[in-house]
Order: sequence, then structure tokens, then C-alpha cells
Amino acid sequence: MPRVFISSTVRDLGDLRSATKYWLEQLGFEVQASDFADFEHRPDAAAIEACYEGVRSSDLYVLIIGEEQGTMIDCAGEQVSITQGEYKAAYNSFRETGKPKIVSFVRTPMVPRNPEFTERFVSEIRRIGEEDQRANWTIPFASFRDIVDGLRGAIPAVRDPLPTQALKASLEDELLANLRTFTLRWHGAPGFLDTSMQPTRVEVRLQKEHLQGSYMLTHEQLQWMSLFASVGSPPADALSTLALDQAIASGQLFEFDRASGTYQPSALLRVLHQLRQELALFSRRRRIFNEAIREVWERAWAEHVDDKEAVAMPGFAILDLVALYDTQRNLKALLINLIDFLRGGRDTPEPVHLQTQTPVAEFQRHIDEETISVDEIRAAIDRKDPWIVSAAVNVPPEREAFLWQLAGRLREALGDDLTHKIATGQPLADEDITEEMRENLRRAIDPNTEKVE
Repeated sequence: MPRVFISSTVRDLGDLRSATKYWLEQLGFEVQASDFADFEHRPDAAAIEACYEGVRSSDLYVLIIGEEQGTMIDCAGEQVSITQGEYKAAYNSFRETGKPKIVSFVRTPMVPRNPEFTERFVSEIRRIGEEDQRANWTIPFASFRDIVDGLRGAIPAVRDPLPTQALKASLEDELLANLRTFTLRWHGAPGFLDTSMQPTRVEVRLQKEHLQGSYMLTHEQLQWMSLFASVGSPPADALSTLALDQAIASGQLFEFDRASGTYQPSALLRVLHQLRQELALFSRRRRIFNEAIREVWERAWAEHVDDKEAVAMPGFAILDLVALYDTQRNLKALLINLIDFLRGGRDTPEPVHLQTQTPVAEFQRHIDEETISVDEIRAAIDRKDPWIVSAAVNVPPEREAFLWQLAGRLREALGDDLTHKIATGQPLADEDITEEMRENLRRAIDPNTEKVE
């Protein structure tokens, strides 16, 4: 885990050091502070040398300057405070090795006990007049909250708890491995297995009638579709979902929504759910596209490789192949989008336009019309719509049979339109129910009664 060294005077900043150490440890950092019993040091080392070693072995050096000067020591013939000596060790190590990264805080406002010393120390940190201006930023602070905000702003690793960072790193590795299964080096150049299929996919337009018969393919279309059938798609079990499932189930990818006062899925989590659904769909379609269908394509190509004529291919074989290709394109788009986000290439994972659920346009229109969105279901549950409430109630079979009979009589009495309004919780006006309907309703409830009050 990353190591942090906290450097400051102790007498005036002890509480702040303790709070900062605890907060960083809760994020998963290993924190070194010389006034704590868990400070790592060699027993035979001098106290100041142990501090210098701790500074040089850290990934992050947090300097906090307050009103106190601290104990003065000799450092290469120069009188400096212990904190100033630790800073010099950190800066020299940073120039030589790039570590530790330095984040400096200066209490503002303050009345220093030795104004001349404090001014000189702050000027040294800001590198005033020097050509090398690296690591010279100072962050003003008046409270512990300012320290937290400053660390979050200066160090990207502090923005997410370390478990979340580890989760994202593991997720990125898995996504890269999955994307790699769709790739191949063609004549020395990297590319995707299914690249040659793309022009053919644009040209082939399946209609409903093709599924019961055949579809005419040109010789070139047959060539590329047969190639995809043979080598263009990896096996379903070649893709891993372990890190993806852990990320979705972790609960670490929710964000607090101030408007509703609740935690909501982050943009990343929403795209991960989308990816999980596409992976499940790919697995199903890969199983459907079995050895028998693959043989249909390979046999067709073997029979027509030389004749250059158009070929009538079974509609079902084209449907299964194109559906698999579309899902594969969706997966690649989602994987690239997510990897780019996790590697810092974009601020949020952008929404991905996915290929439709079926290559047949007429079927897709029916799917779109008949599909109920999650938001619609959520709203129906909140409103306690009858179709939701009835599904949530378990009744004995004989009681359920009676209710279905009653529902049938009510539909006959009221008509389909009014029954639909009632079932979906729509408001009813007085004029919606005629006197004839009222009488029909009375008879539906009790057919043996002439008049029901």
C-alpha cells in the first residue's frame, strides 16, 4: 500500500497530525508519523536519521506548517528545524527519484512565534526566484477539513478509497483481457477478428419473410460471413466476469444524490450493468450459434468458393450469425469505453449506442413497443398499480381461480378500454361509467341478483 510521511511540529499541531493520520489510514494508506508508537525505524538509528529514512521511503510527503518553529538542528552546516530538515530530505529525494510527491500546507491566517524563520521556510518551499518550480505549491488551511480537501485535490489517489482503486484496477485488467479475445494480428497489424464482417453487416437487411425461407447473398458477402462463422467470434467461456461481478456487488460505485437524499448508481455502475447484460446475451447467442450452424456456413462456402454466383442462404442461419455479430460489436464498444475511462481518458464513461436486440427491424419495433422500462416499473410500484399489487400477493389456487373468473366477468361488463384503465391505475371520470355498465357490473358481481345495492 502507498506510504505517507506526515511532517510538522507536534506541540501545536498534534491533534491535526492525529486526525490526518487516521483519515489516511481509513483510506488504506500506510502512514508514518514520528510521534506515534507505530513509527517504523531502525533501533540503532539516530532519531533524526530515522525520520529522514522514513521520508525517503515514502510515496507521499505531507508538510503542515503552523505557528511553532520547532527544535533546531544542524543540517550540513546549516541551522534548520527538524520539520525543515525533513522537508529538505523529501525535496532532495524528489529531485533525484521523483518520490515522495510533496504536498505542503501553511496555516492561514497565523501569528508565527518566529516570523523571520517561518517566512524563510515558506519561501524555500515556494522556490521563489528558482528555475525549478516543481513541487512548490502551498495550500492554505484553517481546519482539518482544509487538509482533507487539499489532499483530495492534489493527489488523485486520495479521491477514491484504496479498496475502490484496487477494485477499479482489477476491473481494468479483466476488461483488457476480455477485449484482447476479440483481437488478432493481420499481416503484422493489430485488428479485430470481425473487422471484415462490418461492410457486409451494413448491406444485409433481414426481413420477417426471410426467416421462413432464404436470403440471397453475393459471393463476397458469403465469403466474409463464412469467415466470421469460422474464426470471427471467441468462445463464450473465453470471457471473464469475476472482477465485473465483484465491482457491481461491492456497493462502492454508488454516488449520493443530494436532490433525492439517496444513493444512486454512478455512471460507471450503470455502464457496468449494461456490460453485464451484453455479456450474458453474448453467451446465450454464442451457444445458439453452435457447431451445426457453423457447419452450414462452412459447407456453403466450400460449395460456392469458385462459382462467384449469388447464393441463397437459410434465413435462420443469417439471423443467428448477424445477431451474434451485433452483440459482439456492442461488447467491444462497451469494453473500449470503460477501459478508456478507467485509464483516465475521459471524465465519465460515455453512453454507448448499442446495436438492436434483433437484426429484423419489424421485430425490433415490436420489442420497443412491448418493453417496459425500469423507470416505468419503479413508478408503478410507487403508485401501487393493480398489475403490480396483484403479482405481489400470493393466494390459494382455488381463490385465484375465483378471482380470474371475476376478472373475466368484469371485463365483459366494462369493456376492454375501461378495464385497462382500472388495471393500470388511471383516474376515472364519472362519465367513463355508463348506467348500462353499472348494471352489468352488478350482475357480474352476483349474476343471480336482479338488484344489488
